[in-house]
Amino acid sequence: SLQELHTRYAAKGLTVLAVPSNDFGAQEVVPEDDATLEAFYKSEYNVTFPITTKTKVLGDDAHLFYQAIVEHYTNEVSPAYVHHHRPHYLSLSSHLNIPRTSRWNFEKFIVDESGDLRAVFPRNVDPLEPEVIETIENLLKNLAPPSPPSTTTPTA
Repeated sequence: SLQELHTRYAAKGLTVLAVPSNDFGAQEVVPEDDATLEAFYKSEYNVTFPITTKTKVLGDDAHLFYQAIVEHYTNEVSPAYVHHHRPHYLSLSSHLNIPRTSRWNFEKFIVDESGDLRAVFPRNVDPLEPEVIETIENLLKNLAPPSPPSTTTPTA
């Protein structure tokens, strides 16, 4: 479904970014080196969107991006969909004392063009569910279309 989002919306300005991590039971069993890691995901799952290096997403030594998400994760970015259709997700996470972000792999963080966290969808919400699509489309309609790549050769 992430590839479908990328295919459908990349030309309109959406960037899908996969962030592998061993913070969830060491499920990333592919080689550690960056080139092999990206090649594995692209060949195994046939994705064309960017894939980062394995990244620490939990704890004090988490990547700065994830530290910022923890700071800005509020009820406003946890959509009503989660509260109405998956309330067990929120209560289970707080009962287990799991941080409000990155509770498990495949969390989806929607960040706008200014870097502001706009929505968070848990792992069990498919990226193509209507509320996810609506959130993305609402952000993209206010975004200037990306500039096409330059075809001219710069002069000195």
